[in-house]
Amino acid sequence: MKAAPNTVSPELVSIEETRLFAADMGTKVLASMLGALCVMIGTWPYTSVPLRIGWAVAIAAVYSGAWMSAAAFSRSSQTYAESLRARRRNTWLAVVGGFAWCALPVIAWPQFDAYMHLTAVLAMTLVALSSVAFAFAMLPVLYWFSGCILVPLAIVLFLSNDQNGRVEAFGLMIVWAMIIIGGRQINRLSRRGITLAFEKEALVEQLQASHRARTRFFAAANHDLRQPIHALGLMVGALREHVEGVGQVALARVQTSIETMSQFLDALLEESQLESGVVAQHVRVFPLQRVLAKIQADFEVESRAKGIGLRTFPTRAEVMSDPVLLERILRNLVGNAVRYTKKGRVVLGCRRQGNSLRIEIWDQGPGIPAAQLSRIFEEFVRGSDVESGSIEGWGLGLSIARRYAHLLGHELNVRSQVGEGSVFTVTVPLAKPVIAPQADKRDDAEEAPHESNVAGSFVLVVDDDDNTRIGMSSLLKRMGCHVLTAGSGNEAISGLREHLRSPDLIITDFNLGPAETGLDVLRNVWTQVGERVPSVIVTGSQTSALRTIAAAERIPVILKPVGERRLRELLVREIQRDEESGKPR
Repeated sequence: MKAAPNTVSPELVSIEETRLFAADMGTKVLASMLGALCVMIGTWPYTSVPLRIGWAVAIAAVYSGAWMSAAAFSRSSQTYAESLRARRRNTWLAVVGGFAWCALPVIAWPQFDAYMHLTAVLAMTLVALSSVAFAFAMLPVLYWFSGCILVPLAIVLFLSNDQNGRVEAFGLMIVWAMIIIGGRQINRLSRRGITLAFEKEALVEQLQASHRARTRFFAAANHDLRQPIHALGLMVGALREHVEGVGQVALARVQTSIETMSQFLDALLEESQLESGVVAQHVRVFPLQRVLAKIQADFEVESRAKGIGLRTFPTRAEVMSDPVLLERILRNLVGNAVRYTKKGRVVLGCRRQGNSLRIEIWDQGPGIPAAQLSRIFEEFVRGSDVESGSIEGWGLGLSIARRYAHLLGHELNVRSQVGEGSVFTVTVPLAKPVIAPQADKRDDAEEAPHESNVAGSFVLVVDDDDNTRIGMSSLLKRMGCHVLTAGSGNEAISGLREHLRSPDLIITDFNLGPAETGLDVLRNVWTQVGERVPSVIVTGSQTSALRTIAAAERIPVILKPVGERRLRELLVREIQRDEESGKPR
């Protein structure tokens, strides 16, 4: 069925009615042939062999023609012209079929006794009534078929000298009128249903088109907005050493605004993807500690800068979930807890609950009033103590977490007390029945990167945006790094030939041009230097395909924009891992 763009035309309804009439024609033919067999058996003592054979051949020819007509329409292009031809064929077949049905009782009427007269009238009435169910989608067929059965029989009855016969003739005309009225009513309902189906399909298509347009818009905005914000953040970081006093304060405010824009853009894009239904889930068994350790490492610097504690209790549990989406849920909840907690600490831990694991995030923030608990997971609902325009004030993080939890089938709850803090819980299925939390050990957790000396590190930066390369180079040089920038893979390899050492770290954009990606650059550079150099992909549009490939290659993927603080954390972590591997710098 094809949807009409605006209004449903009569031509489309006519085509659909013809499809409906032709549907299950084999079943309709079989039922009619069984009815004809019953009539033949009932009239057997009163009819001659030639009459029975001729009548059976006529009935078989009519229904064979109906089956072939339906098959021809089904094989055709099913245009309006084909629909009209099918209607004409079926109307003629209805005329012939109606006369064929009534021929047997009309011809054999003189041989019938009173009992058979009544039986024949009832039998032909039932056949005519059955046409309502078979032919309501094609009214001319219904009118002609039932009329050609009942009218000749009514004429025979009326011309008989029996007073009862005239009453029966009048009764048959009433039945025909009821068939016409009832058929029209059913046909009107059918046409209304067809029209509503077309309108619904048109509406669905419009909604899908709207979703596709919005997805394309946000996909374009994703890259086009992240790139300048990313470059702006790097430029602000590079300017810090050139300004003093009031200028530093102004730069700090600019940096805060950039972070606000970045976080709000991330939240809007995530919300749009969830609403559009384009977020795919890949549920599997994995150790939860990997996710917890990553969240601990990512938020430790921010919590330390605020003067609050962040503690994660390690676990050996394996859970059944999507690790990427579960991490996003916990990242939103932990980030929300860290931002709202002004003093005290945030605790992330797990409790077993039957065959499930309840992940708990405790904070010592201001708490949530009981009146707001029922709305806290709605879009743009903020805490009552949040200042307008602050980073915490957008009210999208918890909404996104709730949508992800609903997508995965995880239970997300909250309890809170004003002035004491809040506890958010996410319940996920356990993959194994054993969980052994280690409250006093950190052997399973990744340690947060310490402030190791990164001066002297050789960093290769590959990005096709001039501003990004300039900003990244300025920041890295201010950290004491030796920097080589390139706009493409070939340019990077040419630049590396002039150096006596391979880079300690490669930072590359993913979308470098119509024929090159960051993965291509990394593979070519690794081949050129003869080793797998620690690498990071920085991208403005992280897709599920990119995440899958990067995970297989064990390459970290970071979403733009990347500010000065995050860049330093990234550099420290990768250089620290490089030092632990024993590679000299």
